[in-house]
Amino acid sequence: MASLDILRSRPLGPAERARLPEGVTCLGGEGERVAHILAPEDPAALVALVLALARALPDCRVQWVETALEPAAQSAPPPGAPPPPRAAGAATGDPWKLVESGEVEAGLRLLSGTDLDGRGRDYVRSMLQDTDPARLALACRIARVTGWRSSVSNIRRLLDHGDKRVRLAAIEAVGALAGPGLVPALLRLSGDPNPEIQAAAAAAVQTIEGEPA
Repeated sequence: MASLDILRSRPLGPAERARLPEGVTCLGGEGERVAHILAPEDPAALVALVLALARALPDCRVQWVETALEPAAQSAPPPGAPPPPRAAGAATGDPWKLVESGEVEAGLRLLSGTDLDGRGRDYVRSMLQDTDPARLALACRIARVTGWRSSVSNIRRLLDHGDKRVRLAAIEAVGALAGPGLVPALLRLSGDPNPEIQAAAAAAVQTIEGEPA
């Protein structure tokens, strides 16, 4: 999969950010790379996107960047079916290839305790903008095991997601990464009708407040 980097010599202003096409992730920090978006596979859509970027930011440059493939959705095998074959390169120790091949737990173990680089953060940001509950939950888990605290601003909105898997993963991530400011949002989930959500929210509050779970 490929992505587009938007480059310019000065940072984006509020009005310029508002003009950007939907799906563009604005970036802060040093350097010319001010925004990023996954490239559509359809050539016509790609051309339309580049033209929209040019209209929004006439002085920008658009750079094509090859990125790792997004994790494929994994369907559950029927009862008694043999395990799926390992994807080529799954044994190389690359956590992203492991995740992509369906070996999510192995990939998360390799990512645990590491710092995401810029590409890794962009990858997780794109997952957090998805509509697939499995990818949203996985993005929360990656952010949690890598200790990416600034991702909380995006993850907190998933505390009210309609899918239980996403809510649980978001609660665990917020508990591990957020500060006391999000305790009220977690306490609100104590009234969730699902006991698993209630327990996860209570454990997250205890984690934030430094109490034993």
